Amino acid sequence: MAPEDINRSSALSPEMLGMINTMTSTAVSEAVKAVFAGLVPVLQDMALTPEKIQALKAPPIDPAAIAKAKREERENLKSKADEEAARRAERARKDACPHIDKNGRPAICLAHNQPDHQPRGICVVCGDWITPREWRIGPPDEQHPNGKPYLVEPHPAYKIVMQLESMS
Repeated sequence: MAPEDINRSSALSPEMLGMINTMTSTAVSEAVKAVFAGLVPVLQDMALTPEKIQALKAPPIDPAAIAKAKREERENLKSKADEEAARRAERARKDACPHIDKNGRPAICLAHNQPDHQPRGICVVCGDWITPREWRIGPPDEQHPNGKPYLVEPHPAYKIVMQLESMS
């Protein structure tokens, strides 16, 4: 039998194979297009836009943490106000003190342990530190990195310290 005589009815002709290949590739391309058409919105939602990147960088907002921060801020402000009120009350108490004990004598004890050898006093009633005219060094700034010296006037009751010093 010659090869031309073999019955190839079950075998596909080249035209049929070309048609099947075309139909298969068309079906695959349509299926891929359909899949990607369905994925386009999902992929667009997944795209990293600058807004999404910034949202990712932002810390999560926790209502409990916000409430805690607000409470701490209120407590800090109240604490500072209380400290300022206490400082003003102590200053007023020291300013109103006559520096005299209940027997009518000066309630100021002398202190001589300072580097400038000038006497100072401390009132045992109010605890006020009574200083002479002296130099102090303030906080540093750009012009004065070690602090700016300034002159402090003597305490109003320093005259009593000098009287007690002259009697001792």
